[in-house]
Amino acid sequence: MRNWAVDTISIQGYAHKSAGKECQDHSVSWQNKYYDAAIVCDGHGGDKYFRSDAGAYLACEAGKKIISAFMEHFWKDKGFRIKFFSSEKVRDEMFEQLIKAIIQEWNQSVAADFNAWPIEADPRFTALTDAEKTDLQRENSKAYGSTFIAAILCEGFYLILKLGDGNACILRDQTVEFAEKRSETLRDTQLQFNLTTSLCSSMADREFRYAWVKYPLNSVKGIILTTDGVINSYTSETGYLRFIHNIFSSYIGSDIKSAHEELENFLHTLSEKGSGDDLSVAVICRRK
Repeated sequence: MRNWAVDTISIQGYAHKSAGKECQDHSVSWQNKYYDAAIVCDGHGGDKYFRSDAGAYLACEAGKKIISAFMEHFWKDKGFRIKFFSSEKVRDEMFEQLIKAIIQEWNQSVAADFNAWPIEADPRFTALTDAEKTDLQRENSKAYGSTFIAAILCEGFYLILKLGDGNACILRDQTVEFAEKRSETLRDTQLQFNLTTSLCSSMADREFRYAWVKYPLNSVKGIILTTDGVINSYTSETGYLRFIHNIFSSYIGSDIKSAHEELENFLHTLSEKGSGDDLSVAVICRRK
């Protein structure tokens, strides 16, 4: 969209650097005449999920492909748009089909990767316990486990799709708030005690959360998505939200390249001083 900026950054966490472990985060953003979009995905990273870096990458690719096709159909097909706006029930059915399509695309991509390189040939597989090996042989996709969070922002409405422990924040005027504050449908009581939902779950389609929000023109200034390593680097939600506000201010007030470099440099410091985790940030914001 005109006068909007989009950007994404994913950095290898301090703890992963120290351990010689690859970055498990991936992110992607893109712009269209009618909308802006971004996705961040966080591979689980434990020994059992030894291909979750690939899982997160494939999740970003699957999400971009399916969301792009959905949005292209939305803007080209007037009848589809009429149905979309006709009722909440119809929209919910459309979003549920969108989510199922993303999951299916991810599973197909994971299957292709697995067939090209069976996990039994992966030295990381041989290091697992017998029980873990049996579990992965029964459900290969678990090795690729990843969270998923996407935002699509149009003039007049936005859509957030969320699976797992990522966060979405909205900028309204000069106020930053969690997207969940405006949309209870995004809340997930399962996300406690370091547990997370995942694309590799057989119940992923039911565990996805989504929110479609219609807003007055110019009242929403932007959306920022982050993986859980970012909020876990702060001792309070207040500190995290202050950081998100600073990101918005930087991208609104500076050129995108300078804002990107400043944020990327800070994220390395934040990981070292904070969670030690890989960190991802996706920004969609209205420029001055």
